[in-house]
Amino acid sequence: MIQELEDVILECDLPTHGRKRGDIGTVVLIHRGGEGYEVEFTTLDGETVAVDALGRSGSSRS
Repeated sequence: MIQELEDVILECDLPTHGRKRGDIGTVVLIHRGGEGYEVEFTTLDGETVAVDALGRSGSSRS
């Protein structure tokens, strides 16, 4: 099971968010025991680009 503060890699493109398969983010919050996640994406120097709500499959959640 994915844990908070664990790095994750997107398995699919999310064009509406500007994310691509292979982008790396950090899980900052877990929803409902792993049904969804808040994932922070940063630049290589640590600047936050976005925090996106994602489903277990890597899809966008609203």
